Amino acid sequence: MKNKYMVACLIAGLALLLMAVFIQGRAGEPLVVQLPMVFKGSLLPPGGQIVFTSNRDGDPDIFRMDYDGSNLVNLTDNTFADSLPDWSPDGTKIAFKSNMQDDTAEIYVMDSDGANITRLTTIGKCSSPHWSPDGQYIAFYCHDLGDVIYVMEADGGDLTQVSELQTDVQELNWSPDGQQIAFSTQFASPAGVYAVPAEGGEATLIFESEHTGTVAWSPDGRWLAVEIMVTPSYTFDIFLYDLDHETLGRVTTTTVNHFHVDWYPLGTYIIFQGFLADGMTSYIYSIAMDGNQLQQLSDGGSDYAPDWTP
Repeated sequence: MKNKYMVACLIAGLALLLMAVFIQGRAGEPLVVQLPMVFKGSLLPPGGQIVFTSNRDGDPDIFRMDYDGSNLVNLTDNTFADSLPDWSPDGTKIAFKSNMQDDTAEIYVMDSDGANITRLTTIGKCSSPHWSPDGQYIAFYCHDLGDVIYVMEADGGDLTQVSELQTDVQELNWSPDGQQIAFSTQFASPAGVYAVPAEGGEATLIFESEHTGTVAWSPDGRWLAVEIMVTPSYTFDIFLYDLDHETLGRVTTTTVNHFHVDWYPLGTYIIFQGFLADGMTSYIYSIAMDGNQLQQLSDGGSDYAPDWTP
């Protein structure tokens, strides 16, 4: 028995020595790791917190919850229309749209617990606030005979118009490097997903599609998640556009509407608003990039416009 133990120890020691020699021999070569990490065929489970809009209390309010639906908090418990929340990159602030002053839609910001609500714009008919990746700026658009995209500092200063008049802008989304702002439009010619330089300039077509909804850039910059209307149901499903290979792949295949796509901060998962067959009831869902692991996250029945904590 003792001899067997000594032999086992000798084999283990030899294995460690061979591994050390192997590593030393490859020290000059870069280590390549394939992400996401996979354990037993499954992606690492997502987590964190989610903010979203819900009409569950009779008017649009902004709610925050843990990924599993627990610890639900109404952050804007009032009688106004508060919607389209977006986390700051450091997770301490939330930008959102509201008509709480002057009965017109403007951009506001608040702490992540709902405190210190501050109005940032005085333009009117403004929507879709989104923080830049470095947290220094907020992009949004306002409607006046058309849609104009603006960028301002996070405190509302240095307001800059970055686009010419656009038609039917859908929600905005920054590129991960902070250089471009993506949006989609169904009524431009051609219709599809466009990007405008964050410093201002001409919008350029990324890919053409007749009926597109909200768009979201993946954290690694490779993918655009976008809603596209499909036939014969004439409802919106979620697709992924591969910017490297200029190919389009389908994530969901249903006959109900899927709206307001956003990404898990580490990638690999997408969050969205999904309707039931009645066309009225909607919940927040997450799904893996490959179309698997669909999970219902909220239970209000009128939940939409989700955003994942950084």
